[in-house]
Amino acid sequence: MGIRLGNGDGTFQAASDVTTTANPRTALLGDMNGDGKLDLVLTYTALPGSVGVWLGNGDGTFQTPSVYTAGNGTWGARLGDINLDGKLDVLAANLSGTTVSVYLGNGDGTLQSSGTISANTPSGVALGDLNGDRKPDAVVQSFSTDTVRVALGNGDGTFQTPVAYAVGDGPRFVEVADLNADGKLDVVTDNTNTGANSISVLLGNGDGTFQTQTTYAAGSGARYPVLWDANGDGKIDLLVTNLNDNTVSFMLGNGDGTFQVQTTFAVGTSPQFIALGDVNGDGKVDALVSNSSSDTISILIKK
Repeated sequence: MGIRLGNGDGTFQAASDVTTTANPRTALLGDMNGDGKLDLVLTYTALPGSVGVWLGNGDGTFQTPSVYTAGNGTWGARLGDINLDGKLDVLAANLSGTTVSVYLGNGDGTLQSSGTISANTPSGVALGDLNGDRKPDAVVQSFSTDTVRVALGNGDGTFQTPVAYAVGDGPRFVEVADLNADGKLDVVTDNTNTGANSISVLLGNGDGTFQTQTTYAAGSGARYPVLWDANGDGKIDLLVTNLNDNTVSFMLGNGDGTFQVQTTFAVGTSPQFIALGDVNGDGKVDALVSNSSSDTISILIKK
């Protein structure tokens, strides 16, 4: 895996390689040991799947990782304080299995297992308070059953039995946000399989249940939705990669839980993941897109 330090003008320094085990998939940043320095959490899909924690030195380099065995084919992951102790925890989706692995953080950069959440072929997971009880809940997509599964959190690192909701064909990643400004979190998932090529939106009722999906057309192989207010109008917008079209789709939000027709932008070959950040110091959020087949990153600068 390569790390490129930013120059602050939209350009980056040469990559500094970090040696990992086989098939790293998802990279997350967070302060896992409370020292004010960003640490790196990686998932690995090589069987058995695993999660690695790399403590940061604060200068863009990282220490030797601690690695924890998860379920089969670990893919997407999420950081959050799921047991409300002020320490970051990890949820890791095991795509080749039937579980999401739950790890509680000890506050020193190490993790302890806290069980699993049941879901067939999960590759993505999101966290948020879905029922207003101030406890983090989990939303997991199930690739093989074309559903998202909502597991309400107990606030102690455990979760209740998931409830399934239908989405489109082949969901891989899921996000939550308040799309219609009603104070209730909503769910967005990608539908990646051929013929689907869409985004599903499920509006939340505020009690942990959700309404029937509404779908919006995206490109071929749509995946990895990212939600944020891109134009500063107070409404949540959406960006998603299109793996087979070598594009990203951008959809403006209407503020009522619906989205406008997509606009597409060309990127590199086989785009998959998106990261957001101000890469040139102008105060505007830019997008970085990883292109899996060309081993490149496309940088979309916000005008």
